[in-house]
Amino acid sequence: MASRWSRPTSPLMAWILGGLTLALVLASMLLTVLTGNLAASSDGSVIALAVVFLTVGLVVALRQPGSPVGWVLLITGLAAAFTIAAALYVQYDFGWAGGALPFFRPVLFAENALWPLSMLVGMTALLLFPDGKLSRPWRRVLWAYAAVSVLVLASQAIPAAYLVSVHLRFGPAGQVVSQRPDGALGFLASGLPDRKSVV
Repeated sequence: MASRWSRPTSPLMAWILGGLTLALVLASMLLTVLTGNLAASSDGSVIALAVVFLTVGLVVALRQPGSPVGWVLLITGLAAAFTIAAALYVQYDFGWAGGALPFFRPVLFAENALWPLSMLVGMTALLLFPDGKLSRPWRRVLWAYAAVSVLVLASQAIPAAYLVSVHLRFGPAGQVVSQRPDGALGFLASGLPDRKSVV
């Protein structure tokens, strides 16, 4: 027996997701210009892919709101755009703002913990294509894939948590000196010698 996407959806939600993705794409483009870093988006290819996922996902979600395919594509584009915007935001704060930008640590954590999200979500479109219907065996495959994806994200969240726990001191040239981490991570590292590195 095939399953069908049955959660309530609306054109408004599709436009909200699309608007967020577009805003992140524009922010990525602006930050690319400000930092001069094309490598973060693979010379703009990831930004282009985010626009493709946004466009196709929005069209499908508006025309077939009952199908999960359009929503998966929209979320994939949103995750891809966020990853690039977050990476460039962190770099701009490191190199030019001296740590003065708001939400630096949450963005740093999200960038390092969620970077595989667009790939993990995007792969589900292959299972759901073309009509969003799955037989029972394929639903089991999807659940297994979802469990593996959670483990992958958890494996990235642990080092990301360590990264954001580190004291950061910004020098006059924008360099960052990393020191001992805070909280429980700092207690675990208390037996280690001080480690300083300039980025």
